[in-house]
Amino acid sequence: MAERRMFTKKVTNDDEFISLPSSAQALYFHLNQEADDDGFNKQVQTALFKAHASVDDLKILMLKNFVIRFESGVIVIRHWRMHNTLRKDRYTPTNFQEELQLLGLKENGEYILGCQTVAERLPQVRSEEVREEKVRLSYATANQHYTQASFTTFAMADEEAISTGDDGNTYISWYEYEIQTREAFYASGGTNIPARQYYSCTGYWRGLDTSSLNDDYWYFNKTRLDRIAITSYPTQAPSVYVKTSITATVGMIDVNGGKFLMKGKKYSCYELLKKALLTVDTQIINNSTTGIDELVEQYPITISTEWVGRLQAATMQETIFEQKNLWEILLQIGYYLHAIPYMEFADDGTDRFLLSFRQLGDTRKKDDTSRKITVFNSQNLSDYFTQYDSYVTNLFSPQNVVDEWLVAKTSDSSYLAANDTAEFSASRPIIEIMEFDIQYGNEKRNALENIFEESVYQILTSDNPKRIQPAKGNAIYYKLGDNKILGLNYVPPAANSGTYYYALQEICRRLFGGAIGKPEKLKFNDLLVHVKYKTQDELRVSQVRPDIQNFMRNSSLEKYPHHEQYYGQQDKIIDSERFTENLFGQLIRVGNTEYQRQEYADAGSEKESGDLVDIYGEPYYVIATENENYADAIKQKVTYSKNFNQLAKIVTIPSEPRFYEVSERSKIRREVRLMDFLELTTTKPTQATRPRFLSNSKWKALIKGLLFNKQTYTLPNFAYTKFQADHRREHTGGYGQLIPSNSLFPSGETIRDGVNSIKPLDPSDHAECVVSLLHYPTRNGIIFEWDMEDNFKAGDFIDAGLSGVKENGEAYVAQQSHRYVDVMGRADLFTFRLFNKTNWAIGQARQLPKAAYVPTESESDIYLPSPYTIGLDKDNREAISFNFQINLLHRTTEQDSEDFITLANLFGEKESALKMCLLDTTQSMFNQDMNASLHNVLADNVQYSLIDNATLNAIEIRITEPTGVDLAKVKAIALYEETQGGSRYAYIIKNVEKTPTEQRLKSWWLVPVFSD
Repeated sequence: MAERRMFTKKVTNDDEFISLPSSAQALYFHLNQEADDDGFNKQVQTALFKAHASVDDLKILMLKNFVIRFESGVIVIRHWRMHNTLRKDRYTPTNFQEELQLLGLKENGEYILGCQTVAERLPQVRSEEVREEKVRLSYATANQHYTQASFTTFAMADEEAISTGDDGNTYISWYEYEIQTREAFYASGGTNIPARQYYSCTGYWRGLDTSSLNDDYWYFNKTRLDRIAITSYPTQAPSVYVKTSITATVGMIDVNGGKFLMKGKKYSCYELLKKALLTVDTQIINNSTTGIDELVEQYPITISTEWVGRLQAATMQETIFEQKNLWEILLQIGYYLHAIPYMEFADDGTDRFLLSFRQLGDTRKKDDTSRKITVFNSQNLSDYFTQYDSYVTNLFSPQNVVDEWLVAKTSDSSYLAANDTAEFSASRPIIEIMEFDIQYGNEKRNALENIFEESVYQILTSDNPKRIQPAKGNAIYYKLGDNKILGLNYVPPAANSGTYYYALQEICRRLFGGAIGKPEKLKFNDLLVHVKYKTQDELRVSQVRPDIQNFMRNSSLEKYPHHEQYYGQQDKIIDSERFTENLFGQLIRVGNTEYQRQEYADAGSEKESGDLVDIYGEPYYVIATENENYADAIKQKVTYSKNFNQLAKIVTIPSEPRFYEVSERSKIRREVRLMDFLELTTTKPTQATRPRFLSNSKWKALIKGLLFNKQTYTLPNFAYTKFQADHRREHTGGYGQLIPSNSLFPSGETIRDGVNSIKPLDPSDHAECVVSLLHYPTRNGIIFEWDMEDNFKAGDFIDAGLSGVKENGEAYVAQQSHRYVDVMGRADLFTFRLFNKTNWAIGQARQLPKAAYVPTESESDIYLPSPYTIGLDKDNREAISFNFQINLLHRTTEQDSEDFITLANLFGEKESALKMCLLDTTQSMFNQDMNASLHNVLADNVQYSLIDNATLNAIEIRITEPTGVDLAKVKAIALYEETQGGSRYAYIIKNVEKTPTEQRLKSWWLVPVFSD
């Protein structure tokens, strides 16, 4: 074997080769170096070791067709004959003769799989008839309708079915069967059923359809079929004619020039940090002018230039972030750099922070030479949090009713929804069903009496469902805490010769009578079900202090003041209002104390955060310092800790609890927070401000109905979400492939044009979906929440275009998944619209969660105006949920030293409109049962008006002064609800004892804030 190897620049200087990672290029050269004289190499592991390459690099070379790998493990250099030419006296034939026989040789010397004639044929999309035969069938008579016959075609060899063409594309071959049956039993003739199936296929004729006498039943033992309408061919003799063709076309690895799935590159520490900063606030951008990678200049924190390179070079490997604030994430990044993060004010003319790191590794301990003044406990400003963030599972509210329209789906592995596999699937766990209606055609019937919780269903009788109700044969059921409605296809045992229908067919027979025709012919796929139910779910709750405006923003680049803290779940099942009540109580209390020490230190020997200090023979870490500089000394307030993790207690701008590319789990739920703020105040606004997401034309009507119940309103019940590619970002795969933005989102749907023409839809730059919406009232607000089913799909839809009849005679439609992510399982940006819709047609309901209906901005109650989008930066392990929260704020001001008191259920359902009364005693913020006995009420049913002020874009709450009331005695004003039982529950109270008498009944205002 020769000792020298050569390389042609036609290969190594080609852009395809140059674009390979350097490790893959090195592997290619080593594989060449160790190959035999025919280019074969079985020492792959040795080459990997020498090139410092990975198996992924080998996969790249195979994917890019630089090497061919055989089942034996041997590889061959595809361009070997282009690289090397040996004299016959120096040539040693390869030992891998079996593999060599599988190769052909192109004119330019390039190896290909298969002989040249095959290779020349495969790149062309063409058909070649290879088999024709007739299969005789026995006659079918009036008493012999189900005489059966079958045919089986031969199977392709693997090299015929999957091969590589001259153009480098992978080609897949399939059979196409053109089947004609000629049945003498009926005059209309036979049928012609074209079908497509990969590899081999067996077809079974099930005989004549005795009910209609116009169709034959054909069933194939595979499910990937294209079926068209059946046409008749009159003939005389009963037989089956089978014509089989083989077609070769480009395989489904490439979808119209785009990719279906691709490995993304790993996060660097720098990208991880940018992503964490993105989640601090809702970053709204116009993607025509700004991309999410350009938002770095708009964050409250900028990164020191001397550390940017280090951060970019450090790759995150085994990191999982759960319920961490931004400082804790910085600490995790510091672990990779072996450094401690710290921040100081930037000197770039802004009020931003400059993030830098202090490199660790110094083993020298500082002597404790400072002169101690005192040891004391202090209360830090950071202990006064503006809000608690909680990730809560099993969150429940009596008012969180979900409104959905369902069609028959299935959890069967065939993904075929038919009567024998059908079930109704809600989007969330069912706790209690409030409404249950079945619609057939244009008729809708109430079927609430026919659905039961499982434990009740189990005690129902299995006897005759036509005579006994309720019975299992005329009932369906749900499992408590599960999202499926089952029992549709239960058939009770027949004691006599009669037969029973499926349970849902029997229910519809009772509800619709003769309108459904023969009950046994009813298809569940023709039914539309409306269900309203209560549920419990997992979501993100942010309890905000109502006086958040009295807190300073860390930077003018913050959207609102961030002094947040995580507050964990304590109970297994949590009521949303009680939970947020507890958080509210926690927020208004003084926080934890810190052990600190005051010291004098000489200049140059002062303590710094991160110092390891020896105190009385014990090592301590310095976690915080405050300095006062004097001419001869430095006065320091130093916080010590023996636990390095105490550094994480430094409170700064929190980000979302984040999960990143490498995780211990394959799927992580990420709750994306969106906020709107309204302020209740006695100060008249001076200028108009529109809400950030609430519809500018609808928010006043929504709030007047929601808070005061003085106006009819409907809450949105569906969410439209559009996931988009950032057109200003370069999208690169894990192997350095550049993906155009307009090809980033592949389509899982197909176009059918005739019988044998089917192809995927073109890729695009976005994906859209519509899912149901859930709402939870909180202490001072309301949350609207919607979910994607997992980290790749929004949910399953019914593809009515893929329908047919199974072997057992049941008609089916296919169920498919709707994808919302790009080729790497990611999404850069999103926009959304929340809307109310109750008139879903069955065709639209089948398509959900595809965006079968896209609401306009004028039809939406809450939305992001076009052309703006929101930064998301989703990675491939995150299952996305969205939480839009409306928060009501109020505070004391210089003009009004007495604050409002808002109480629980302000944003919840109410039995009647809120009434107003004037009281002669001040009220407590912790007592919802207000002190409103008759001798405390100075005036009841005080008239007030809710006035839309279009000029100021505000709601004015104008109070009419009642006659005969001494305002000097008025100590409080209360808005309350009076129940049918006579109880009074306060929702808004304004203490006015310190307010000048003439100002006590001045107007209140509701205005949007923090909407920049």
